[in-house]
Amino acid sequence: LVQAVVVQVKQALQELEQHGEKMDEVYRWTRHVYDWTRPLFLFGRDTLVDGLDPPQGGRVCELGCGTAHNLIRLARRRPDLKIIGVDASQAMLEVAQRNILQARLGDQVALVHGYAESYQPPDAMDAVLFPYSLSMMPEPALAIQNASGWLREGGAIHLVDFGDMRGWPAGARKALLGFLNRFEVYPRPELFESIPDGIELAAKWRLGGYCVSATLVPAEAAAFTRR
Repeated sequence: LVQAVVVQVKQALQELEQHGEKMDEVYRWTRHVYDWTRPLFLFGRDTLVDGLDPPQGGRVCELGCGTAHNLIRLARRRPDLKIIGVDASQAMLEVAQRNILQARLGDQVALVHGYAESYQPPDAMDAVLFPYSLSMMPEPALAIQNASGWLREGGAIHLVDFGDMRGWPAGARKALLGFLNRFEVYPRPELFESIPDGIELAAKWRLGGYCVSATLVPAEAAAFTRR
């Protein structure tokens, strides 16, 4: 039994590493224009970040931090926070590190190469962010479950992501989903219809199902401590 578990763990880790390599391929060139192009279709991302209100001196983790756009925006508004950005792509983290250093926020913002499904932060978090990143993760439900275990009492998971465009004309919907799939983006609106027991969900669909913003709060925040 133990051997079978070890094999399963190794297989899961290999799959995550393969996902990271795939993300490096996706962003090898597009990372250089990412921040110029993404405002055209990542609606609600800045609103999510600007509406965040952790307690004074709180800790925030963004899963799928990309170029650190959100990390820098939040850090400038709330210099009291300690912020961690996690991403599966080493290529994106190179850009993120450069942007953070240019913004002179290296003492406030830390970057980690890792995967939302398995990452464990050094401390409990007051907020965890998934801004248009769940739809690119191989196991998004596992990522949510993992992150929910890091929250301090009163903490929450905040996300915005693509929906299923159910209110769009069939042709436009097919074209947009096909475009997103080319970049390994696979919207999973079913996640918001089957949230695990013990997690309270408040979700709002926008623009005919183009995107969804949501807050997830564990009914009983885990007592997460790490020395």
